[in-house]
Amino acid sequence: MIVRLSLPVLICFVNCFTAPQDTTALDHLVNNALAVARAQTLAMALSLEHQPGRLPKTLTPEGTLESCGPEWWTSGFFPGVLWYLLHSMPIFRKGLRYDR
Repeated sequence: MIVRLSLPVLICFVNCFTAPQDTTALDHLVNNALAVARAQTLAMALSLEHQPGRLPKTLTPEGTLESCGPEWWTSGFFPGVLWYLLHSMPIFRKGLRYDR
């Protein structure tokens, strides 16, 4: 029992007090993922620009965007993504105005 508990404690202790790892690769991965998310979000917003009251719902098997009204349960996801991008990436504020 003592051996079983000691191993996780030892692993945690070693991980907590070792030298910090190089996060350059992780930073690069995260920045690339956010750049793709920003581009996809902007493309979705522009595709719905002339459809007031419509929000992205899903992609059909053919790859076309299916939209929905605010009553659909997924309707809050897209505004949440816009809010996150707007407030976390100042450069995004310059490229998107989706307030209709």
